[in-house]
Amino acid sequence: MLATTDPTKVTLQHLADAAGVSRPLVYAYFQDRAGLLAAVDQRRAATVDQALADAAAGAGAGDPCSLATALVAAADELGLRARAPFIADMPDGGFRFPKLAEALGLDPAHVDLVGGMVLGAVLAAGDQSVDEVAATLATVLRSLMTPSPSIDLRSSSPTDAPIRR
Repeated sequence: MLATTDPTKVTLQHLADAAGVSRPLVYAYFQDRAGLLAAVDQRRAATVDQALADAAAGAGAGDPCSLATALVAAADELGLRARAPFIADMPDGGFRFPKLAEALGLDPAHVDLVGGMVLGAVLAAGDQSVDEVAATLATVLRSLMTPSPSIDLRSSSPTDAPIRR
């Protein structure tokens, strides 16, 4: 119903009628339209997270190119390009990717960044193919997945020598 109707025009009575249940039953689950829309947004976000996690698990986390291709293809299969208004209407911080984090074995904060980049890449892709979008994303993923060299600030180096005047 919300996929074909402007969410601002949907009432809980409309929802009850469409579901064939009483209005009090709908109110037992959703206090108001805002509660209904929040539940729908949470469900959509969980669907995206699960789809990306499944794609990541199938691709393997070691290769940024295959990972990017799998993530972008999964997001594209969800039809997210056509749902750009839904993504834009999500509240700040509306997307979290805990299942994707688990599938990749990474810190959830970093995975939220990766998930956000996947969504952004798919939405900004326009007429680009999945492979073109994935190639762009793979470049970013490669830099995120490459460990930074550790720096030992306690070690001496030629620049630690006293300055002579």
